[in-house]
Amino acid sequence: LVSIQGQKLSVDRSFLQGSVPLTISGAYFPYDAYKDSVYMPLVRVRLGHVDTSGTILSSTSMTCTVPANSAGTYPVEISLDGQSFASLNFTFDYFPTPSVSSITPTKVLEHGTLIL
Repeated sequence: LVSIQGQKLSVDRSFLQGSVPLTISGAYFPYDAYKDSVYMPLVRVRLGHVDTSGTILSSTSMTCTVPANSAGTYPVEISLDGQSFASLNFTFDYFPTPSVSSITPTKVLEHGTLIL
């Protein structure tokens, strides 16, 4: 696990509900050892205190679906055994879904006609 190098995240932020595909690009992912192995289900990605299953796609990338989490900035970690996690020196930001509470102006004149 120590030799895996993370070089890039496909996304580094999400709304709180997650469900965004995340690809981690790097080097030395053990694809050949895991591709047809019973160990692939043990691969995990952790964002802060929440983890999710991961899949090693090749020796240079892995993927997961971002889990739901609370607002904040969290370290990105991976595990090949489902227990021991190692940091990839990335952070991931979660933020609330924006909402609109009002719009101003509420009425507009267009060519002399009132538009609501």
